[in-house]
Amino acid sequence: MDEPHEKYTAVELARIAVALDPELAKREPREAVRIARLLLTVAQKEIDRPARQARLKELLQERTQREVNKLFSGPSVSLEEAFESWPGKYKTLKGFRRALQKERLTMWESGDRAGKWIKYSREATSKEAVDELHQRSNARKKARDRERKKLSNQKITRNLDGEKRIAETKKRKATS
Repeated sequence: MDEPHEKYTAVELARIAVALDPELAKREPREAVRIARLLLTVAQKEIDRPARQARLKELLQERTQREVNKLFSGPSVSLEEAFESWPGKYKTLKGFRRALQKERLTMWESGDRAGKWIKYSREATSKEAVDELHQRSNARKKARDRERKKLSNQKITRNLDGEKRIAETKKRKATS
């Protein structure tokens, strides 16, 4: 991408420099032109900011839509059915529901029940979403275990001033 100052000729940059600071432009024209270039660069970044933010918003929406399509591509099931079929580490439906909601892996369905006039609404999920919940949960558990192991390998001591000092403990070699 072209720098903003590259779009201007030397004469135009000089005019901008004179408009900004006439005294500096007379004393040190190179410095005045450098400042004009910097000003144009910053100004162009500010001008481009809304377009960049709009592109970022579009990319995030596309990514979110792809994730939703991936997680809810299969048939949806009620949370009760999902808990009965794939409970994982969860002991209660309430805990299972809370975990899915926290990870935003549920959706609301509504429609006619069996073609009757009775409308219904239910919170639902899918097998893919439940699998994603279990993967995220396992990944968090592994990260906690790694952190715990890292901390267990550190020896924390205090010097005479009371400041903490952390030292890695040496791993012992197994003898056979």
